[in-house]
Amino acid sequence: MIKLEKVTNENYDAVSQLSVHEHQVEELDWDITAELQDYLNSEQDEEIIFAIYYNATPIGLVEIGSYENGQDNYNHQKYGDKVTYEIQRMMIDGAYQGKGFGKQALPAIIDYIKTFPHGLADAITVTYFLSNMVAKSLYQAVGFVETGEKWDGDTLEPWDDNRTDELEMAEVGARLALSEWRDVT
Repeated sequence: MIKLEKVTNENYDAVSQLSVHEHQVEELDWDITAELQDYLNSEQDEEIIFAIYYNATPIGLVEIGSYENGQDNYNHQKYGDKVTYEIQRMMIDGAYQGKGFGKQALPAIIDYIKTFPHGLADAITVTYFLSNMVAKSLYQAVGFVETGEKWDGDTLEPWDDNRTDELEMAEVGARLALSEWRDVT
């Protein structure tokens, strides 16, 4: 059974050992140990890091943030989103990949967000590299829709669709509307 547990000093040692396959390190762009230490030593409230557990074993991590979108934000302009929750990073340990744990974890993450732990929001957003078909199909399977926003994942400049030399650098945004849950809370 999949469950989420906040990262604490008690589970830090086990959780900090999680890693992805070597070829995925650049895509993840996350120094897990440093991020967990910063998280545990901070007073910040905007972000939460959960360990993803399968029974009693930590098998992954997810970082969730909550943000107010400014007037110039793409999703604010296109959809009217004033506040969003963002799945900033999600990873399943390399030893547990390909076993359906990501598909099981994502609904648990969405269910947590639908409790609106930091207040009401308009949507959940994620980003992934356009070439990461596993991430794309995972998010689409639970209802995320690509927004049309595309940028260079390295420079953060808008992506030029005529650029074909380094397509693996194209990053896209996707969103899952929360309006139906906002109305019932």
